[in-house]
Amino acid sequence: MPKRSQNFPYPPQCASKVIVVATPTGLPPSYMRRYARREQSGKSSWMPRSAPPNAMGGIEKMPASKHKVAMIGVGRMGTNHARGYELHPQCELVAAADPDRRNLDRFRERFGVTSVYESYKDMLANEEIDIAAPVLPVSVNPEVVIACAEAGVRAIFSEKPIAASLREADRMVEECRSRNIPFASGDAWRNLPQFWQFRDMIDRGEVGEVRSINVYHPHDEISGGGCQSLGVMRLMAGGADVDWVVGWVKDDPFDDGDQGMGGIVRFSNGIEAFIHMNAVGKFGIEVNTSRAVFFSDWKT
Repeated sequence: MPKRSQNFPYPPQCASKVIVVATPTGLPPSYMRRYARREQSGKSSWMPRSAPPNAMGGIEKMPASKHKVAMIGVGRMGTNHARGYELHPQCELVAAADPDRRNLDRFRERFGVTSVYESYKDMLANEEIDIAAPVLPVSVNPEVVIACAEAGVRAIFSEKPIAASLREADRMVEECRSRNIPFASGDAWRNLPQFWQFRDMIDRGEVGEVRSINVYHPHDEISGGGCQSLGVMRLMAGGADVDWVVGWVKDDPFDDGDQGMGGIVRFSNGIEAFIHMNAVGKFGIEVNTSRAVFFSDWKT
């Protein structure tokens, strides 16, 4: 049976000094409001069953002082992440960096953060930061995450995917691990309620065995290239290991993202997944079992 996402990739002793906070990207605002109310009332964890165990909590009890959070990249998604930190009673937005001055002006007006920089390097050099939150295109994310680690921030929460290659990802993880810096990346779609509800039905034997999975994802490189869809695909396959993969890409040198790609993934439990990703087209995931067909367009 698959396990829900864990925010801490290292042993507890490496992460015990600081809390890593997951942002609300993909989680309904009602969850965030409920969290804020329960925190104010002094009640314990509110998190729904569909959310990861540490999605808004930490390894140890939260300290009395607030964690100082610095955003890197404050466009649409960066602003969404910032809303999560704003709602968390143990976090305080203290700084932001973005090369686009218009984004900075909007961010400053929305969140009241006065320490804004066009260079993230200047921000790291001048600000005292507990949590760095880079929300960036994958092409620049490795460089920024490593710079944050080298600057000595206490924790890093990055957008997904963290890198475009395993070599870059391994280096990012090692740079953080060697400094005992918790490094996490949110995979919100995998923890949406509808997927765990269906996964639970599979585990209880109510819909039979999974026979095949179809993944449809039309988004381009800047949206992550379909990594969220692949996370859900793995969940629906029961978290099984992959035996083999075959894939193909239709490339256009004049386009920022791949125009189309496809692939077949064979899992060790015999389940086969078929991946269909194009610049335009259907969006969602379909799971075929021996007794039912499940389809979600990520909204329902």
